[in-house]
Amino acid sequence: MTDSKELKEELGCLKQRIQILEDKESIRDLITQYGFTADLERVEENLSLWTRDCSFKLEYGEFKGTEEIRKGVLGNKLYQSIKNRCQHLILGLTIEVEGDNATAAGYSVTTVHWQAGFAMVRCALNTFRFQRVKGVWRIRERTNLEVGEPGCNSIIPHVR
Repeated sequence: MTDSKELKEELGCLKQRIQILEDKESIRDLITQYGFTADLERVEENLSLWTRDCSFKLEYGEFKGTEEIRKGVLGNKLYQSIKNRCQHLILGLTIEVEGDNATAAGYSVTTVHWQAGFAMVRCALNTFRFQRVKGVWRIRERTNLEVGEPGCNSIIPHVR
């Protein structure tokens, strides 16, 4: 028969495992919200998903803080030319949670609706770092490098 102490330990372990699963699901939702808000030009909503000390690195530059992301990413010519006609699809994610910090890695594909139909305009590898702020997960850092760009393969962590 299992004693009370063993049951408490097992319950504590199960609670931790459930918390990690809930955190991973919250992070997946956050990434989905990121894509929707970028696609639908909801700039303020998009920026609210980031921490104050955030950074976003692409092959053409690194943007630190929400104001730089607003100007350099959401305000650049490419985004302006495809806004309201694009889909940011982020998939194949691996997520690791450690307390109030987490990381994720995966692919992203951007499609755009042109007159002739939809076309894939960008395929990239991504890493994210997240931080739980006042109980809510936020994006602290994202690196997004187009497939084939120098260094893109090195941003994905090795499989354990």
